[in-house]
Amino acid sequence: MLALTSGIGFAMMAVVFSRRFLPVAALFFLLMLLAPLLPAHQWLLAAAWWLALFVPGLAMHRERRKRAVRGGGATIV
Repeated sequence: MLALTSGIGFAMMAVVFSRRFLPVAALFFLLMLLAPLLPAHQWLLAAAWWLALFVPGLAMHRERRKRAVRGGGATIV
């Protein structure tokens, strides 16, 4: 159930924030299908959750730092 709701949450984040969350949503869809088959390894869900939030967040942070160095701040049109 956690993998299903996580996948839906990451799919919504892909629509609202960035398309880079779509592969993460697909990962949680696969985990949802595999979790009942591997009950001894369901701790992987927690590791996948951490990676799913940390890796895109780190990429966004690096992009923001690069924009700050270049002086590409937000402008009012």
